[in-house]
Amino acid sequence: MNELALRTISAALLLLLAAFWFFWLPERAYTLSTAVLGALAAWEGARFLRLSAPWAIGLAAGACAGLGPERAWISAALAALALGLAGMRARADFGALFAASWIAAAAAEACAVLIAWHPAPEGRMLLIGAALAVWVADIAAYLIGRRFGRHRLCPAISPGKSWEGLVAALIASASVGAAWWHAQGLAWGAALGVGLAVVGIVGDLAISAAKRLAGVKDSGHWIPGHGGLLDRVDALLVALPVLWVWRG
Repeated sequence: MNELALRTISAALLLLLAAFWFFWLPERAYTLSTAVLGALAAWEGARFLRLSAPWAIGLAAGACAGLGPERAWISAALAALALGLAGMRARADFGALFAASWIAAAAAEACAVLIAWHPAPEGRMLLIGAALAVWVADIAAYLIGRRFGRHRLCPAISPGKSWEGLVAALIASASVGAAWWHAQGLAWGAALGVGLAVVGIVGDLAISAAKRLAGVKDSGHWIPGHGGLLDRVDALLVALPVLWVWRG
């Protein structure tokens, strides 16, 4: 089976699981499972960055997700820093510690936003729109970049990304945003879609930089064709917190 077919099958299965999690789980189960996802994302980051006790950093991030978007990120960052410093050896890699702390903070904050907005219909619409804009941008960048990509976007961090893929991502996210938020105006929706795609790409590159620092290609290996959880949600880790701040 070629890589594209494997990625497509895995993505379809993940979409079904995500739909069940988002639409049909009772609210308490949704909240708990979202915190668990935050813990797994932070654990993945601390593990591939080779910090001591990555499970403790993961648990801290998952617990901080329940504190709400106003406090989750700083609480998770401080907890990860403290736990990381406590387990450091003499020749500590402070770059890895900073990266793991950022991942823990972003995971906790993104999950806090998912928990805070989920109960209200308006919040759900924002979350779905954000996910669509980010993921459609990612798909467009992958397909167009793979076929037509000639000019590398950031070869030192992510050699597979191209300027052609970036243009495709922005066009795709603008189209999704205009369609999803058409009631607020096509230009408004398109601008929001583009903004989400841009910050999502920043999140993608940030995780790629952390993986490059650790000398690994993927954050994990349990999603066939995609890698780990962070490889699939890296863009949302930045897009959701930025959307929260933008909404005020």
